[in-house]
Amino acid sequence: MVPVTVFLVVLLLVALLSRRLVDGPLTPPTIMALVGLALAATGSIDVQVDTAGFRLGTEVTLSLVLFADATRIPLRALRSVERLPARLLGIGLPLSIALLTATAMLVLDLQLGPALLVGGALAATDAALARVIVTSEALPTRIRETVNVESGLNDGLATPVVTFAIALTAEEATGSASAVNEALVALGVAVVVGVVVGLLGGWALRWAAGHHRVDTVFAQLFGLALVGLVIVVCTSLGAITFVAAFLAGSAFGQAYGDDTAHVMEFSEDLARLFTLAAFFAFGLALLPDALAAVTLAEVIVVVVALTVARMLPVGIALAGSGLRPASTALVGWFGPRGLATVLFALIALEDLDGELPERAVNVMVLTVLASLVLHGASARPLTRRYARWLRDAGPGAETPEDEVTMSRTRW
Repeated sequence: MVPVTVFLVVLLLVALLSRRLVDGPLTPPTIMALVGLALAATGSIDVQVDTAGFRLGTEVTLSLVLFADATRIPLRALRSVERLPARLLGIGLPLSIALLTATAMLVLDLQLGPALLVGGALAATDAALARVIVTSEALPTRIRETVNVESGLNDGLATPVVTFAIALTAEEATGSASAVNEALVALGVAVVVGVVVGLLGGWALRWAAGHHRVDTVFAQLFGLALVGLVIVVCTSLGAITFVAAFLAGSAFGQAYGDDTAHVMEFSEDLARLFTLAAFFAFGLALLPDALAAVTLAEVIVVVVALTVARMLPVGIALAGSGLRPASTALVGWFGPRGLATVLFALIALEDLDGELPERAVNVMVLTVLASLVLHGASARPLTRRYARWLRDAGPGAETPEDEVTMSRTRW
């Protein structure tokens, strides 16, 4: 009961100081992770991870997050803001996965399966850890929307890669040739389940709302129940829950055809609570072992993951888009690793049951820790610096709405 009590007390304090934390270097997820680590360091409790409970919690949390993100970001967003999100997802994300996979193979001496798992897990970004960038009115609208759309969709797109990597790792460890085929079948079933459930749910709610037959509170419960239905159906059929949830959210948003914010409000609040609990468990159960076994090779991969393997693909993807180096650098830096990476690591541990090399897990855990600290601490200062540069750039400098059309100028 001690961990639960500590988590609830810290949650109360975070809630009371939430407005202050917006401007500070410590985000709520960072605080939860550090408190969990500190609790583990006291040695006052015996940390025993319930893998089954962890797996259920991670599936529910990530499914809620992916569904909510996908409903909030319509497909037409990929064609807006000068197609910058499409560039990042279509060019930057595959390049980032490839660079991270190659780095893990060379530096950590991993086989293709575990290395691809590292690449897919570390390519997924979490804008919640750089909320200042997404919400700051001082920044160009295109920059904010690009970061928001990319981070909302790329974890869903990275999920099939992670799933395939887990299956490939199992094959490499056991010599069996069935794991990848089973993963492909599970992926296909997930696509069907997600699209069908999402479309039917969106059409049903739109019809009910159009005929004034649904209450606001029950509309929110409808959204939550739809996510639950996806999880239950996928569990029964052996499909990949996360892929189905992501596609169901996208299909639901398209079929509903209206702002889904009021529908997903309760689900997003619940996902936020589960996310904080996941970071607390991350600090309590995963961080101590990763920090105790850290090596120079893992540190090198962490540095590459947060810099070259993120910023170089972003630079290539945005080349010729009209963005100046300062804007490209800002987007490239703010690719924080968070919830999706943590949950991918937990899922891999559960599914592979000792077949996953310890170094692969450690590098994922250490990258999230470094991202929590560095991105959380730099978000506000860099945002202010960039906004000040926009104001002081001189005659002809763009307004926040004209970023893409502005001529290139050094920051």
